[in-house]
Amino acid sequence: MLRLKYIFSLFILLVLAIPFAHADDFDSVYSLRGFGISRYIVGPQAAGMGGVSLSLMDPRYLNTLNPAQFAALLDVRTTASFLSQRLNVSASEGNFKSYYSNFSSMAGGFTIKKNIGIQFGIVPETVSRFHLESANTIGDIAYTKSVEKNGGLNTFYVGTGFKILPRVYLGTRFDFLFGKIAETWKLDFADPSFRDGKNVYTSKAWGINVGLGTIVQPMHWLSIGASYWPSRTMRLRSEQKYYQPQIIRSVSTNWTYPSKYGAGFSVKLKQRWLLGVDYWTQQWSKFAIDGQPTSDMTDERRLSLGAELSGSKDIFSPFLKQISLRAGFYNHRLNVLGFQGNEKITENVGTFGFGVPFGRGRGSVDLAFEAGTRGHLSTKSYKESIFRVRVFITAGEVWFVNVKK
Repeated sequence: MLRLKYIFSLFILLVLAIPFAHADDFDSVYSLRGFGISRYIVGPQAAGMGGVSLSLMDPRYLNTLNPAQFAALLDVRTTASFLSQRLNVSASEGNFKSYYSNFSSMAGGFTIKKNIGIQFGIVPETVSRFHLESANTIGDIAYTKSVEKNGGLNTFYVGTGFKILPRVYLGTRFDFLFGKIAETWKLDFADPSFRDGKNVYTSKAWGINVGLGTIVQPMHWLSIGASYWPSRTMRLRSEQKYYQPQIIRSVSTNWTYPSKYGAGFSVKLKQRWLLGVDYWTQQWSKFAIDGQPTSDMTDERRLSLGAELSGSKDIFSPFLKQISLRAGFYNHRLNVLGFQGNEKITENVGTFGFGVPFGRGRGSVDLAFEAGTRGHLSTKSYKESIFRVRVFITAGEVWFVNVKK
């Protein structure tokens, strides 16, 4: 009981500290591009394994990327996750730091009968949150030019997974995508006799999509998974506000949400070892508004490698032996281009994580640490050194018990 109280107290202090960790609440400088950088959201187990997720079937954890995994649920599960990120940004003009800390995602799920599970949750799809400014002069006239972008796309989903054959699982997920991005351009003159300028461009997007997934386990030690979301036409409402002179324009259009898909496999060795590989891609180059593609987005690709040394599931074993240890690596080409036209931006990140069970093994606190680099230094480009901490808390309860009369 003392151990459980200690874990909860530590987690609550960490969660309360995250929003106030830093005053500068910024993400990557590359999130200024396109519709923002895509977020790759995985479950507590996969986060420490480099993002390997598509073939995992562990009933203790809620995963989101393959709806066939929902069939693994054995009880009622809830998971909340938080992200804290620090970026050291290097540029030709100098170096600066960027911080971002916030709630990341939530999920809940339950089983309605054996091998049939339902899961729902909310996850971010893209995020754009940054501010850049530069000081310039025209003759003796000094002015500051700045651009700021804020917002992103989110997905609320509900889905079901079920077992159709002894070693074959299928699943489907219904998504409602929604979000808003505001882009503000400012021109501020040091001399008050000059008139400052400000323009704001706002986009609100929404739509519905359906994804499919499958997991096949040809042998007890091998699991193969895949999932797919087709391209969809959705709605977009754009608004332009010009402050000098004051003009407001608003228009409703269609936008194309790009298809995404992935596949992976995992193997179990000597009961406690789990190794896996995933490949994931989304065709952001086909993102278009009224049929017109944007020039600053490209196809996203991600290759993940990961391993886990599972902790003992015996609740009477020593506490340290119940802790699961994880490590991994991923190579990720972003969905946005750099600031030099067709410049593709790649990040290489190593991960480490561990899971601490509580409540007789029904819940866990999972932490994942990520460190790596994104982009490279060249004219008008940026290199970011990444350090992230992801925190998950998962609770499990038995709400439905079948009693034979």
